[in-house]
Amino acid sequence: MIRTLLFDDEPLILRTMQAAIERCNSKYSIIGTAADGRSGLEMVERLRPDVVFTDIRMPVMDGLDLVEAMRQRGIHTLVVIVSGYSDFEYAQQAIALGVTDYLVKPWKAEQLGRVLARMEAEIDRRRHAAMQILMQHAMLAVPSAEECASWTTLAEGQRFALLHLCFGPVVSSRLANRVRGHLTAREYRNPLPELPREHWVFPGRFLNETRILIQLDGEEAWSRLHARLMKHCVT
Repeated sequence: MIRTLLFDDEPLILRTMQAAIERCNSKYSIIGTAADGRSGLEMVERLRPDVVFTDIRMPVMDGLDLVEAMRQRGIHTLVVIVSGYSDFEYAQQAIALGVTDYLVKPWKAEQLGRVLARMEAEIDRRRHAAMQILMQHAMLAVPSAEECASWTTLAEGQRFALLHLCFGPVVSSRLANRVRGHLTAREYRNPLPELPREHWVFPGRFLNETRILIQLDGEEAWSRLHARLMKHCVT
């Protein structure tokens, strides 16, 4: 689920937006709302959501001050500014603060849907990049307790397959630099078929060795993938 917070000082707008978001994209879950930026900031620090939708004009702390305070605290949660046409001049400030998107009131369902889709895509991209870093650490060394905790959060309930592949003649890593210039692209062409979208590629111990970690999407995913790889390699 995409954990989401909504901030606006008008209760009717909060209720309308919550209903619209949950109706438009079932992957979003509204985990809290607030009527001012300061309360919103406390909620962000406590709940660490995936996305924040916030109005600009709010009492105590406005939306832009909220985003600035988040960034100063090292919180890089995705933020969507939701405000009226009269506040569109604040868009440049919002971009400078790292706001991810801007939704202008009165918005339509299709506009909201596009914003939600962009946020979902960015969350997937960030998770993929974070997984890449954690996996790289895991491949190279014993991960720290903090990294293990992060890995558990990212990978909980997911299944992976680790492939060690070697294309062409084996070349020792000690000789790699000497022979690299003599290798042709054809000799070390990667012959793999198209892989699932969620996979990560790492260098192996040897020049032409590759390690690939693939996220499996179901109980039968590995058998299907294995059969496809074997058929491709044989042919």
